[in-house]
Amino acid sequence: MKQMNTKDMFNWMITIQPTYNNRFKKVDINELLKSYKYINLDFYDKKYKRKAHLHKEEQYKQMICSHLYETNTSDREYLIKMDYRDELRELYHPHLHCLIQCPNNEIWDFFYFIRKKMRMKYPLSSCSLIKINQLEEDQIRIIQYGDKEQSVFYTKTDLINGVI
Repeated sequence: MKQMNTKDMFNWMITIQPTYNNRFKKVDINELLKSYKYINLDFYDKKYKRKAHLHKEEQYKQMICSHLYETNTSDREYLIKMDYRDELRELYHPHLHCLIQCPNNEIWDFFYFIRKKMRMKYPLSSCSLIKINQLEEDQIRIIQYGDKEQSVFYTKTDLINGVI
C-alpha cells in the first residue's frame, strides 16, 4: 500500500453550521456554498491585496464536504422509502465540513475571518475548528466522515474556477 505524502494531507477541519440550534430558519445548500466561496475569495483578496488571481498556487488546499441532513444515511433512506417527507424536511439542516491544508501559523487568521463573515451573513451560525492528526488512518477517517452522507465534494480548484 502506498504511503500518503505529508504535503498532500489535510491538517485542519472547519465545520460550518449556518442555522445552529434553529429549527425554523432553513438555508439552501447552494446559498451556503456560494457564501463560503465568496468569503474565501474575500479572504484571499485581503491577504494578497486584491491580486488573489495571481496567487492561485499559494491558496490553501481544500476539500469541502456538503451535508444536507442531521441524520445518517440509513435513517434518511428509510424516511424516503416510507414516504415520510415531513419528517425528512424537519431534518434538513445543511452544513459544511471543510478540510484544509494550511500552515499552523496562518490557520487562526483564516478561521477567524471565515467565522466572522459567516456570522455576519448568518447570525445564528456556528463555526468550529478541529486539528487533524497527520497519520494516514486519521486522514482516511476524516475523509470518510466527510462522506458519511454521500455528500458532494468540492476542492480549491472548484472554488477558483467558479464550479460552486
